[in-house]
Amino acid sequence: MKRLKNVCCFYAMTIAVIIYCISGASYAEQSRGFKVVFKNKAGDDVGFYSGNHALLVGVSDYTDGWPDLESIPGELEKIKNLLSKRGFSVQTVLNPNSRELSRAFMDFIDEYGYNKDDRLLFFFSGHGYTRKSGKKGYLVPTDAPDPRKDEKKFLRKAVDMGQVLSWARQMESKHALFLFDSCFSGTIFKTRALPKHPPHINDFTSRPVRQFITAGSAGEEVPARSIFVPSFIKALNGEADINRDGYITGTELGMFLHDKVLNYSKIQTPQYGKIRDPDLDEGDFVFQLPKTAKTKIKTVQTETPSPTSSIPDPETDAWMLVKASDDISDLEFYLDSYPKGKYSVSARIKLKQLKRKQKGKTKKQKKNGVVKKRKKKHSAEWKNKDGSFWLYINGKSYGKESESSWWDDNLLVFIPSKKEYYLLEDYKHRADDTLRPAKKMHTPNNTFWRNKNGSFWVIIDGVSYGSGTKSVWIDNHLLAYVPKHKKYYLMEDYNKKADNTLRPTKIIKSPNRSLWLNKNGNFRVIVDGTSYSSGINNAWIDDHLLAYVPKHKKYYLMENYKKRSDNTLRPAKIIYTPNSTLWRNKNGSYWVYIDGKSYGTGTESEWKGDDLLVYVKNLKNHYLLEDYDKNNTNTLIPAKKY
Repeated sequence: MKRLKNVCCFYAMTIAVIIYCISGASYAEQSRGFKVVFKNKAGDDVGFYSGNHALLVGVSDYTDGWPDLESIPGELEKIKNLLSKRGFSVQTVLNPNSRELSRAFMDFIDEYGYNKDDRLLFFFSGHGYTRKSGKKGYLVPTDAPDPRKDEKKFLRKAVDMGQVLSWARQMESKHALFLFDSCFSGTIFKTRALPKHPPHINDFTSRPVRQFITAGSAGEEVPARSIFVPSFIKALNGEADINRDGYITGTELGMFLHDKVLNYSKIQTPQYGKIRDPDLDEGDFVFQLPKTAKTKIKTVQTETPSPTSSIPDPETDAWMLVKASDDISDLEFYLDSYPKGKYSVSARIKLKQLKRKQKGKTKKQKKNGVVKKRKKKHSAEWKNKDGSFWLYINGKSYGKESESSWWDDNLLVFIPSKKEYYLLEDYKHRADDTLRPAKKMHTPNNTFWRNKNGSFWVIIDGVSYGSGTKSVWIDNHLLAYVPKHKKYYLMEDYNKKADNTLRPTKIIKSPNRSLWLNKNGNFRVIVDGTSYSSGINNAWIDDHLLAYVPKHKKYYLMENYKKRSDNTLRPAKIIYTPNSTLWRNKNGSYWVYIDGKSYGTGTESEWKGDDLLVYVKNLKNHYLLEDYDKNNTNTLIPAKKY
């Protein structure tokens, strides 16, 4: 399966600050905040970074019309392993929806993006889309539809590349690199011709930069199984050190990938460039190779792999036989023999097609009365031998792969592969190695809760959580926050249900771990399981309410607050600012927000070019509202303390 023109897959989007250490500290030490120093040819220090953090986002399972991309999880795992060995702390987000995709980037930037000495890496793998002759690009989350069928909904769900550029400018980190393994337009950045010779390390290295490298331009086809990812891994393992100085600059990386990808695929033309911003296009970032690693230098111009081989290949022979067959058992036999083979993706696709076809025939036969419906028997049994349990479901044994938790004298077992719970009743008193029926417990979201005499337990995927969770009363309900899962779980009518019965919990979704509610005009903001109402500043933004929580030094926007006094829990929107200040311009009138308090009247202002300088008398401070006239959209923007 190829990625079609203008339906391109972003197999890799990397926002990176990546500088490898030449000091005596180990890579693991670097990730804990040790300074990473790099030097020029003369041995002079020309820059440093102290933190190493990576966010990997992969979208492979689509729910609204886009084809699945089965190779992405494996590719992400390879990059994760490489970065972990090089000292990065790696966070992975798989199959996010529209809100979760944006929140993943914003939460990561909020945590690390304002530390000037940290190096950051963002990596996105999934479908992408370009429109308006390549001038507009989008990242596609799991719940975005095919734009050719529903463009309006697609534009609401997809993440605009303009937003990615905004995040890039928002960060305080000196160096950022974006890598796209996809067909994508170079119009978003300032394309430059690659030099004939790579630059040496010098003081320009420490200057700000936002660099971009793409695997192809808009309209080109990029294969579903990435060429760019293995080339990128080879580059970081030393092959991109073209001038053999022990470092890999961003420019060298662009040169290497340009030649490497072209050698593998003549239909891909990698591009290289920097952001269109004079304050962010001066520098160049550096990878430094480990001292213990030997730099692999190859002449990339002559490194063209042969697409086929004349050597006999048993797997290829088997696939050619199976490919022509319409027998499901043939495909299943091939996949059993070569589960990770060269043609396994194609085999799985064909297997799905045959099963759908077979299912359609069966339905037609049932409709005509040809096939009688058979009742499928389901049996589950368990035994306890000296304190160890065995669970048998339809004759198959489950034990090692399960999770279990106590429910008084009973044992509740969760089977991850089946996403099913089974109750082993009176387990503690029945260690006689006798088979007994297991009771299947039904829950729609793999969670339960119970209240025993005012003490609660939340059970998620078979693991019980009580201590270590945070809880908040919502009238008669109890809202629990489990830090490990970063999710909220609602125990409805908690006060009235203290009978120790297992009940399904209701998951309250929030992509940024924050919620709000309005009950008859009184608000509450809930952050990481802690409720805030009194003692926090708030201000009106038209019909919305903006609250500032000093403990977290963040603003939370409660959208359409005036119209939503129904006491319903809703996700709050975090308004990011590095210094607890915001401003907005509505029809030429301004408001400045400092630590959550609104200032408009009682302030003084004067023009500084295109910017407006506001003096807040109460605080005796000046605040700069940049490009004031251009930002008259009533949007909240961080102010600069002047």
